[in-house]
Amino acid sequence: MESLHNDSLSPLTLEVKIPTAMDEKWSNDSTTPSSNQIIPDKVMDILNLYVDLILRGVIALFGIGSNITNMIIFHRLRLKDSMSVGLFGLSFTDFLVTLLGFAGTCCFAWDAFFPHFSFNPVVFQFMAFGWYRDTCYLVSGWVTTILSVERCVCVVSPFRVKQIFTRARCAAAIIVVYIVHFAVHMPVFLSQKLVWNPVDVKINNKTIVTKYKMAVEFWDNRDDIQLYIDIANGAVLPIPSQAIVIISVVWMIYGLQASSRIRKSAIDDDSNKNSKSNLSSKESRLVKVVLFLAIILTLCNIPRFLAVYAKQIFDEVSIGGKYVNVYSLLGNISAIAGIINSSVNIFVYLIVNSSYRQEFKKLFHLSKIEQ
Repeated sequence: MESLHNDSLSPLTLEVKIPTAMDEKWSNDSTTPSSNQIIPDKVMDILNLYVDLILRGVIALFGIGSNITNMIIFHRLRLKDSMSVGLFGLSFTDFLVTLLGFAGTCCFAWDAFFPHFSFNPVVFQFMAFGWYRDTCYLVSGWVTTILSVERCVCVVSPFRVKQIFTRARCAAAIIVVYIVHFAVHMPVFLSQKLVWNPVDVKINNKTIVTKYKMAVEFWDNRDDIQLYIDIANGAVLPIPSQAIVIISVVWMIYGLQASSRIRKSAIDDDSNKNSKSNLSSKESRLVKVVLFLAIILTLCNIPRFLAVYAKQIFDEVSIGGKYVNVYSLLGNISAIAGIINSSVNIFVYLIVNSSYRQEFKKLFHLSKIEQ
């Protein structure tokens, strides 16, 4: 398989060279010979097909189902407070991430097995699916940040959290996050268009005919837009979110430990029972839910930051660089980690959230089986 179809060409690090990738042959010949690569081209082809395409496709498909399940259950539990609204919003955003990720995988699969078709759906991955998925992934990180801050306030002041974080405010915050992120990415959406490029193709190694293949055409200032979006996606949007999440994780762990000590050491002390540091069992469970979600997000963001900053620090780790395959591998790992982050929340809910677990059993009629 000759296609360099990895997600390192995704919105995270999209290069102006992408239009040439839509020609009749989409190969590594225009970059660096395989002999000079740390990771040989043949190894990358295997990784692209069996790990990137198949593994990511399976995970994304599971994520679609798990997030649909999450949304149904949270709706059945009623969106009665800011926490439930936030978790529903997170599930909806993760659903978009996995759906767009699966659509992109299907595009790459089509290109891998039908490379000579004039209709090339990979174009839609570069023009839409990849960018929208990346935008929604950043939104998902900020929704997790909102939930983390809400739980931190709950740890500090459990009796005021419902007054500060209402359903309406939580929904408004999520909507604002969506608007900001899509506004930031709007120059990218407007700087490209779909075109049909003429390509000379040999038939039976004899006759040369001209075919038209789908391609992406960019504005002349694409380099400036690329620099702008690299800064936005690599620093401005994710770093504050990740920093707040890390601080929140530390604070929630401290709050859970403090609450546990108070509950164990002063069960009969009324003054300590009413202490603002003493979380109820329900609040403690919700803190644990958000804590695990924040930890998963942090771990899955590590490959993303490595991919972004490897490109900035090492010039050769890029599409036209000497170590293009390293760049491609980092991009693929980053994409898979992002899909995993948006797919595994259901396990957190099942393990920690008893209300979710009961509703899950009802939804899939598991209670009858247990009986």
